[in-house]
Amino acid sequence: MNRWIGQLSNIGAICAGTGIVGMVLLILVEVVTRRVFNASIYIAQEYTAYLMVLFVFTSLAYLLKRKRHIKITMIRSRLSQNLQRYLDVFIPVLALALIVYLTFWSFNIAIDSLKRGEIALTVSMTPLFIPKFFVPTGLILFALQLIALIAEGIKKFKVAGS
Repeated sequence: MNRWIGQLSNIGAICAGTGIVGMVLLILVEVVTRRVFNASIYIAQEYTAYLMVLFVFTSLAYLLKRKRHIKITMIRSRLSQNLQRYLDVFIPVLALALIVYLTFWSFNIAIDSLKRGEIALTVSMTPLFIPKFFVPTGLILFALQLIALIAEGIKKFKVAGS
């Protein structure tokens, strides 16, 4: 199961990388268009913002998998090994509860946007449910990676207990 979740996290990283490349290309095209043709493509700022949301939320799981999230070790390092093992399970469980709650609400917001047919009030008239679905998608990947982290923490208990 951890391998499958890891592959999903890698897919999230690919989506995040694609989002960054898309942002850079949009900004580059906008700069060239303004400089050479003295005009704007009008959608660069809007779509760059959408791609930023894609980048941020789809990279969460991959960062957790690679242990690249911020970890405060000043207090943790002074705790006993046993207490550290408890925290390695308890904190991800708390995070998972929060992420499940956020996923539920962000998914509802995206569904409401789809039902209402919301579109951006810009030249592109982008259906807003598309960028709004980036949030729950990234949060689901993050939740799955948290589950893998919890399973890893539980395995440490079993190894320490034997």
